[in-house]
Amino acid sequence: MDDRKATVDKYVGTITVRLPKAWPRQSIAWGERAEQVPDHFLRWLLGETIANLEGHEDQSITKLLGYLQTLRVEDASKGFDGPYFELEGSTETNSVRGQAVDNGIDFEITMDNDTLKVVTGEDQKGRRELIQEMSVTFIHELAHFKQIRTWENVSHPWPRTFSSGGANTGIPFKDWTPDVQAAYTEFENAGTGKAAKGDPVWRRKFKALANVEYYNPKRGVDLRGRELVSHIIELVYEWRSPERFAQTFPKCKALLDRVTG
Repeated sequence: MDDRKATVDKYVGTITVRLPKAWPRQSIAWGERAEQVPDHFLRWLLGETIANLEGHEDQSITKLLGYLQTLRVEDASKGFDGPYFELEGSTETNSVRGQAVDNGIDFEITMDNDTLKVVTGEDQKGRRELIQEMSVTFIHELAHFKQIRTWENVSHPWPRTFSSGGANTGIPFKDWTPDVQAAYTEFENAGTGKAAKGDPVWRRKFKALANVEYYNPKRGVDLRGRELVSHIIELVYEWRSPERFAQTFPKCKALLDRVTG
C-alpha cells in the first residue's frame, strides 16, 4: 500500500481522509453496504492515479502535474503543508466526484468492489475502471484548480477584470474571451471538418459540457466557460493521442497550451 507514497508526496502536502457527510447513517436497510472505504485503500488509489497520469503522452496533462509539483515545493519552502487533498470513501455504488478549491482538491469516491481484490489485481476489471475514473476526475479538477489560482476567479480561463459573473450563474458566451469562444465553437462542431463527429468520447464529453446543469439560458445560467478546459482535457486523457487532438482541435489545443502554461 505504501509503494506509491513517494509519488504522492511529490504533489500533495496534506491528505485528509474523512467519513462520508451522512455518516453514521441513521438507518440502514437490511443487507445494505454502507461501510467506509479503508483509509489505506484511498491513499493507494490516489498514488495509482497519479502514477497513471505521469505516464500520459500529452504535455497538457504532464504540465498540470508539473504545476502541482511546483506548488508543493513552494509551499514546503514556506513551511506550509499544501496542496491539500481530502478523500472521502464509501461502498454504496460506483462513482468518483471531485471539487477543486483554492488550496487543493476534494474527492468523493464510492464503490461496491472488494477493495482487497482491486489492490491485489484479482479484480482486474474493477481495478482498471476505478483508476480510469479517478484519473479522469483528477485531471478535470486539476484543470479547475490551475484556473482558480491563476485567474483568481471561479475557474474561468481569463482575468476577472475582463468579465466576471456569479459562482452559480456563470458568464454568457458573448462575454468570454475570443480564444475561449473559438475553442468552444470548435469543440461544439466536433473539430476541424467535423472530424470527431462519430467519436463516442467526444460525443460524451460535449454532451456533459452542454448539459442543462451548466447551460440553462431560461434561468440565466451559463457555466460552460469555466467547464470548457476541464472537459477538453478529459478528451485529451481518453484519446491518448496528442497528434490526433492537435489536428482535430487546434483551437482547443491553443487554449489548453495557454491554461497549462
